Amino acid sequence: MRAFFERLGWWVLSVPIYLKIVGVGALVAFLFGGMTYLQTHRGISQTLHENLARNAMSLVRSLVMNLERPLVTGDLYSVNEEIREVASSNPEIKYVIVRERSGKILAHTFEGSVPEDLLSLVHEHISPGGKLEVLASDEGLIFEAVYPILGGSVGTLQLGLSDRDVVSQLSALRKTIVWSLILCCAAGLCLAAILAHILTKPIDRLIAVVNSIRDGNLEVRAEIHTVDEIGALADAFNEMAGGLEKSRHDSEKKERL
Repeated sequence: MRAFFERLGWWVLSVPIYLKIVGVGALVAFLFGGMTYLQTHRGISQTLHENLARNAMSLVRSLVMNLERPLVTGDLYSVNEEIREVASSNPEIKYVIVRERSGKILAHTFEGSVPEDLLSLVHEHISPGGKLEVLASDEGLIFEAVYPILGGSVGTLQLGLSDRDVVSQLSALRKTIVWSLILCCAAGLCLAAILAHILTKPIDRLIAVVNSIRDGNLEVRAEIHTVDEIGALADAFNEMAGGLEKSRHDSEKKERL
């Protein structure tokens, strides 16, 4: 295993500098983009679902206040009209169910009968402030707010809000974030490629000068375009080449003498 990692490290270190810089830039852009996407998506998703939960509790409290009088008087027609009007004016409402204290359903907003899973879902001992549950369905999550009517003496009201709009908003937001990250990653890669070119071009020139001196051309010199470390290296190399040329001239002069 140690030999494998040593060979792997040698291979990584042997990769050209240009590829190293571009690779590091791509890795940083990918990691930064991925973490940004996850954190942003998670935070916004949590905020939207919290708003949906508050909206469910607000709607159920408001609806309970409107249903108290007709329920006390036994006006089920007004109860049905009220819950259907609320459901039609709020597309995110999946259903509204009014139960009497024994659990019997008095009114609901379903076209047919109440689904079996909701029919058997009877909430008992509801606190005065109501409660909220998150139910899973084939169409996504349902935020069900349950609230007692007149302290539970009359019955309870169940109101389910679908997270369909939240999912739609998250999908649109996801596309926006992904495209933004793609553009940022592309810009980062371009900058990394430009930086790699700036750093490796002088090195390539130095290599060409070294090869020329190796072939016997001691008069060649490296071009100095910057005053950074690469420029200092080129200046030191030129001084070395100048010293070699002077040494060769002195040797030739001694040979002539």
